[in-house]
Amino acid sequence: MGAPLLALILALLLAGAQEAAVSCGSPSLIVPLAKSMKLTRRNRIPGIVKQPGPIKNAGVSDAVFLNSRDGMNQDRTFQEGWVRPGPEERNWMNLNNMSSLGIVQTSSNEFSMYISEHFSWPDNRLRRPTVRRHGFGAMHADHAGGEFTTRPLKLTGKTLLLNYATSAARSVQVEIQDEHGKPLPGYSLAESDLLFGDELDADVKWKSGNDLSGMIGKPVRLRFVLKEADLFALKFQ
Repeated sequence: MGAPLLALILALLLAGAQEAAVSCGSPSLIVPLAKSMKLTRRNRIPGIVKQPGPIKNAGVSDAVFLNSRDGMNQDRTFQEGWVRPGPEERNWMNLNNMSSLGIVQTSSNEFSMYISEHFSWPDNRLRRPTVRRHGFGAMHADHAGGEFTTRPLKLTGKTLLLNYATSAARSVQVEIQDEHGKPLPGYSLAESDLLFGDELDADVKWKSGNDLSGMIGKPVRLRFVLKEADLFALKFQ
C-alpha cells in the first residue's frame, strides 16, 4: 500500500497512545508548519550571493509538520518538507515558506494556511495554500488496493465517520476487530458496506447498521481496505 504523504492519520493512530480518543486531524492536536532550515545551502538565484535586506543568514528553508497531544511535547515522526519552495527562485532563500497564522478554517470544507514568500524582497507577500478539512495527509491505495489496521483505540462514540475519497469504480471498507485482532460479529469486512465517493463525514455502515453504542469505552482495532482511495481522517461521534 502506497502512502506518499503520511501525516496526521498515522501520527495519531499508529504512533500515538493506545487509548486515543480519535478525532483525527483536530487542530488542537497540531503544531503546524514548523521551520526546517539548511544553513549551508546557498540560494538558487544566479548572481545573488546573500539575501537582500536585514537578514544576513545564508541558507534555504521550508515548512514541516509537527503534532502534539498536549501543546507542549511535539512529535515529528514524518520528516518530509510539507511546504516546499517550489519554482519561484525568491522562495529559495532563508525565512521563506513559513507559516504566518497557523491553520485557519476558511469554510465548512476547507483549511487555509498563510505562507511567507519572497522574504526580504520588495514584493514580500503571503500565499494562501488550502487543503480539504483534515486533509493534510492520507493513507493511499492504488488500483491494486491495500489495507492497514490501527492499534487498539478506545471507542468513544455511537458512529464512525470517515473523511475519504475514491475513484468512480473503487471503494473503502471497514472491519471492527477486538483488541486482539478478531473481527467482531456483525462488523466483519464481509458485512461492511462499500463506501465510494468524496465525503468529509461519511457514516460507516454494516449489514447490521451503524450503531456502535454497545462498544463505547471498549478497545477496538479498525481494519481498512482501500482500492483507488485516500483515507484522510476518522472520528467516533
